[in-house]
Amino acid sequence: MPYRDGAKATNCVRLIDTPHRSGYHDNAVNMQSQQCSGRIRVVKKAVIQACLICAGASLIGVGVNLVAPWGIPFVARGRNLPQLPDSALVKGTDPAPSDGHELVSITLQQAKTLFDRDQAVFVDARPEFEYAEGHIPGAINIPFDEVEYYGSAIASLDKHKPLVVYCAGESCDLSIHLGELLAKKGFNTVRVFFGGSVAWQRAGFPFDRGTGG
Repeated sequence: MPYRDGAKATNCVRLIDTPHRSGYHDNAVNMQSQQCSGRIRVVKKAVIQACLICAGASLIGVGVNLVAPWGIPFVARGRNLPQLPDSALVKGTDPAPSDGHELVSITLQQAKTLFDRDQAVFVDARPEFEYAEGHIPGAINIPFDEVEYYGSAIASLDKHKPLVVYCAGESCDLSIHLGELLAKKGFNTVRVFFGGSVAWQRAGFPFDRGTGG
């Protein structure tokens, strides 16, 4: 029996609503109804399978994030880090270590003081392409999003020299995530400069611009 007025899916309803004229028509309606029911079951099964796959992938992602050294903390410390007192820099020293757990934030001026005295290694946590466009002079690029590929760069850092970790600015959390990772790896004087490259440039401080800047 040929289909009329469009696709098979529309006939699922159209045939069932058509008045019965013969036993042959009844059989056609029953067959079409069964086909429609079969299609509905297939669609439901596909939707359920897709949901299960998504749920499984999410659980795997959470698990990897928990065990991976570069995993992003579910509850970031954000802007609640203790502030390094200015007195720590008065004598040209930074005596307050992070002890491998406690991070300390620094202001723009404190970052500039450490930069001028060459008393800290600046670490840029932004992606490589952003670093290439411009960065604080002498900064080492360790992108947090790809930190697993920068093991040699981390190993080259001096654990006895303060680290100043920064990224794009106040809205960027890469610096604190990388700072936490470095602290866990035994760097006991990690400073997070939340102002980052944005505040540094705005202040007119030296800034190395790459070919993309």
